[in-house]
Amino acid sequence: MKNIFQEINKYTNNFRKYWLQYIALFIGIDLFTQVLIIPLFRYLTTAILKASAIPFISYQNIITIISTHTLMFLCLILELIVLLLVIYGEFSLILLGIREISQGRFSLRALFKELWQSYRSVRISSVLLLAVYFLLIVPFADLVYRTPLLAKVQIPEFILDFMTRNIWLASGLIIFYLLAFILGIRLILTLPIMIYQRKKTFLAMKESWKLTSHKYWWKILSRLLVLGLSVSIVLLIFNLLIYLCQLGLDHLPRNISFSFAVFNLLLVQLVSELVAIWISVVSLLIVVAPLKSFKLQSKVKKTIKLKMLALCLMLVFALAAGANNVLYLKEIDMQRPLTISHRGVSNKNGVQNTIPALKKTAKLHPDYVEIDLHETKDKQFVVMHDENLKQLAGINKTPKDLTLKQLTRITLHEDGHQAKIASFDQYLKAAAKIKQKLLIEVKTTPNDSPKMLQNFNKKYGKLIIR
Repeated sequence: MKNIFQEINKYTNNFRKYWLQYIALFIGIDLFTQVLIIPLFRYLTTAILKASAIPFISYQNIITIISTHTLMFLCLILELIVLLLVIYGEFSLILLGIREISQGRFSLRALFKELWQSYRSVRISSVLLLAVYFLLIVPFADLVYRTPLLAKVQIPEFILDFMTRNIWLASGLIIFYLLAFILGIRLILTLPIMIYQRKKTFLAMKESWKLTSHKYWWKILSRLLVLGLSVSIVLLIFNLLIYLCQLGLDHLPRNISFSFAVFNLLLVQLVSELVAIWISVVSLLIVVAPLKSFKLQSKVKKTIKLKMLALCLMLVFALAAGANNVLYLKEIDMQRPLTISHRGVSNKNGVQNTIPALKKTAKLHPDYVEIDLHETKDKQFVVMHDENLKQLAGINKTPKDLTLKQLTRITLHEDGHQAKIASFDQYLKAAAKIKQKLLIEVKTTPNDSPKMLQNFNKKYGKLIIR
C-alpha cells in the first residue's frame, strides 16, 4: 500500500508542476466535444433518420432498415466509423498531450502534428477491432478518463432489469461482465501502444496482453482502485461540508442565500473538474507506466500564451457553469415530469388494461393512462396488451381469433384481481366519465386487416383528439 501512495504522490507532483497545461488540454478537449462534436453528430443522425422517415433504431426494426433503407443504413455505418475515429482522436490527444506536458515540451502545433501521424497509422481494417476495444474498456475508461462520447455506451436499464429477474439470465450477465472485465484490463494498454509506438491494432492488443501478464494487470488495477476510492472519500467530505454550509446560509434572506447557493454550486463544479483532471492525469500515468515511453521531467516551462489559454478556458468554464447554475436554481427550464400509468395500473392495483384498474389508478391523478389495443376477428378493438390470452385468461387464443362479443365475456386474472376484457368503446366511455387522459398504443400483428389503422383513425381519430 505504501508503494501505491508513493507512486500516486510522484504523479501528483508532476500534475502540480504542470497543472495549467493539463487544465488547458482537458478543458479544451471537453469544450470542443460538448460544443461542436456532440451537436454535430446529433444533427447528422437526426437528419439521416428524418430523410428516411424512420423515428428510431432498435433491434425490432433493424432488419427492415437494412432491407428497405440500405443507403440510410450505410450512412449510419459511415457515421459510426467517423465517430470511432473521433473517439480515437480524443484519446490520442489526451495521451499525446500528457506525454508532451510531462516532458516539459507542450506545444499545440507539435501536438496536432503527432495526432496526424497517429491517424495515418490507423487502417480501415482496424476499425472493427477499435470498436470492440472501446466497448471493452468503457468500465475502465470511467476510472481513467470520462468522455461524453462513451458515456452512453451501456446496457439499457430495462434490459438489465429483465435479465436480473431470471437466475439463468442473471448468471449469463455476470459471466459477460467478468469476461469483459478480464479482457478490458488485459487490453487496456492497446491504445497507448498504438499511439506511442505506432503499432497496428491487433499487434498492440497482443503487446498489451503480454505486458499485463503475470498479474501485472492487478498492479495497474489496484492503483486505480486506491486512487478512485481516496478521491471519492475526499470529494464526499468536501461536498458534505458545502451542503451543510448551504443549509445554514438558507436561513438568511432569500437573495443572499440564493447568491451563496450559486457560488457554492460553482465551487463544487470547479473543484470537481480540477479533481477530475488530476485523477485522469495520474490514472493515465499509472496505466502507461509499463511502456516506459517517456520520463517525467522536473523542469517547469510556463509560457505567457499557455497561461492565458488556460485562464481563458477556466473563465469560459466558470461563466458557463455559473450561468447554468442561476437558470437551474431559479428553475427557469424545469418542468414537472409527466406521470404515465403503464397499462392502466399502479402498484398492482388491478388487472392491466381493464376498467376497474382504470378507476382505481385515476384516483392517483396520473397525467396519462397508457393502454394497448388489438384488432378483433370482426374488426373491432379490444383493450389488452398480449397477443395471446393464455397468460391472463388461460385460453390459447389471440384477439384476432375471437369476436369482440366473445372477448368481452372473458375474465382476466392478475395479482389477485379479476376483471372482464373491455372493448375500446367501453374503456373510452369510462375514461371520459372520470376525465382521464389516455395514451393509446395500437398493437399490430401480421394477422391484422390491411386497412386496420385507417379504419381506426376514421372511427376514433376525432374523438381521441377531443
